[in-house]
Amino acid sequence: MKKLSEVKRGQFILSSGSLSLVEKQLKPDETPLIVVQGWFDDKGGVLAATDQRVIFAGKLLFTSIIKDVPYSKLSSVLYESGLVHSKVKLEFSGGKMEVKQIEKKYGKELVDIVKAQLDKKEETPSTSVGNSASMVADGLYEKLNKLAELKERGILTDEEFVAEKKKLLEGN
Repeated sequence: MKKLSEVKRGQFILSSGSLSLVEKQLKPDETPLIVVQGWFDDKGGVLAATDQRVIFAGKLLFTSIIKDVPYSKLSSVLYESGLVHSKVKLEFSGGKMEVKQIEKKYGKELVDIVKAQLDKKEETPSTSVGNSASMVADGLYEKLNKLAELKERGILTDEEFVAEKKKLLEGN
């Protein structure tokens, strides 16, 4: 199994505690793919993508935060680029997560890895009953991604996005 130190990208200033939090969260059969430094809810920490989920861990003096999202619950992942830093936005059933101040090139790399993992999950073969359910889920996944893209481009407001997402989820 790979270690986090093998998949770290960029300089990690004051993030050793956050890295150890992620290491403690990893399951024995879970493989880390990339880990970057960033900010979530005004807390510095690390964002890691594994073969099973995305994990944010932040540690500040006496408090820590751990947020993880399995790929099965992830509806969209978006990348926004600034001059030096980037932002990664994850939307999932139950909420959203926005990690800022990620070094630009590593934010893009992380998003590409997460999208590749989502594609792998969609391609996983299953039984014929599973395949028909998968086809419905694939269509829903595509529609949710399109909605998220429209929201990010400013075509849909937050309220319109939530209303349309609700319609899609209730219809399936």
